[in-house]
Amino acid sequence: MQFFAADPNPDPIIGLLVHPDDDCRDCGEQTAVIEAGQPPHAGALVCYACGKHRGWLPRRVRDFIIETINQFGRPTEPIAYRRGPSTEGIIDVKTFDNTNRGSLFNNQASKKSETDPDYSGSINIDGNEYALRGWIKVSKTKGTKFLSLSARVKEAKPEPRRAAPFNDDIGI
Repeated sequence: MQFFAADPNPDPIIGLLVHPDDDCRDCGEQTAVIEAGQPPHAGALVCYACGKHRGWLPRRVRDFIIETINQFGRPTEPIAYRRGPSTEGIIDVKTFDNTNRGSLFNNQASKKSETDPDYSGSINIDGNEYALRGWIKVSKTKGTKFLSLSARVKEAKPEPRRAAPFNDDIGI
């Protein structure tokens, strides 16, 4: 005999495995499991090995996880989860490597003359940053459009000049 009906819409994040940015203080385990949270928290992080409470999951992180599940399905591996002032609640599956990658953005809004680029952006080639510019051109022989590109090494920003240290020694 069943007194209570099963919840027809169980929370999809319950039971997901997470790798927080710290290890369990009691057993040293890296993995935590998401369990139901107490308001105002959206979930609780509990040590996978010893069951000790390891922290709370913010609602915006829960919402992001659910949106990701809806888009790509339930993850089969633990989610990397960073906490702290600079990365509070950011989920990071892998550190992004931008080597040999770049982007061009439409420059029409800031284009003041015909010689200004139609597109501008940056590209990283073998670890070096380049400013990238592009112009839409038309081939004289075939009349087809193409993109002409220019790349220049990005100059390192000069360090601010500092005054020489004050020397009050009168040398007597």
